[in-house]
Amino acid sequence: MKKLILGFACLLLSVSIKAQETDAMEPTLIDESSTEVPFFMIDEVPVFPECEGIDADGMRDCFQNQMQQHISKHFRYPEEAQKKKIEGRVSIMIMINEEGIIDDIRTKGPDPILEQEARRIFELLPTLKPGIHHGDAVSVPYSIPITFRLQ
Repeated sequence: MKKLILGFACLLLSVSIKAQETDAMEPTLIDESSTEVPFFMIDEVPVFPECEGIDADGMRDCFQNQMQQHISKHFRYPEEAQKKKIEGRVSIMIMINEEGIIDDIRTKGPDPILEQEARRIFELLPTLKPGIHHGDAVSVPYSIPITFRLQ
């Protein structure tokens, strides 16, 4: 049990630090006619139900906090991966569409077992209020890594 708790703590640290780096470090030019806008450029980020009523200044932080809480709540280190001592970082890219639904989940990691677990976590996301850019609902790509580490 101690191994899972320590591994879980590493997960939280990784998610917390890397979520902010990923969004701020992706220089992207957007086509004004596109219905897809990068997370760091969007006027209004997608909104978790728990973030309704938060002022505009706190909305990005609330989104990041809710994403971290969702990952923490649903994270399970796959037994098979533990037995095989599989560790590593899984990069996840999701698309939050114009209706606030996650309609595309891409993963890249050291093993399909870890990728499948990361996909499962994000398939459980609730429907969000969609991101808004220039007054219109748009699709928003969002990426975040999850580190699986045995201790």
